Amino acid sequence: MTEKVLLNSGYKLFEMEHPKSCDKFYQKNLKQKEDDLEKHINVYFYYGNGYSDKYEFELYEEKENYAISTHIFALNNDYPYTIEEIEKELLEG
Repeated sequence: MTEKVLLNSGYKLFEMEHPKSCDKFYQKNLKQKEDDLEKHINVYFYYGNGYSDKYEFELYEEKENYAISTHIFALNNDYPYTIEEIEKELLEG
């Protein structure tokens, strides 16, 4: 996984915003219309500091009275999944 793959897949890099103490933060908005409830995929990137770099993917979706957050943790560059496969797993479970 590279930054280029994320950017070409519709993710936006937020240069100054680093939630969860991550090193880089990306987000892809999945809302269909402006007045829809929030739905997006967040990607948190952590430098390995001598170990393998890690990615964390989070699907965040608001419903009428609650919100759902689904995570895939600790993916490193050795995992064999494409960005499309990761998104499919998050969206379809």
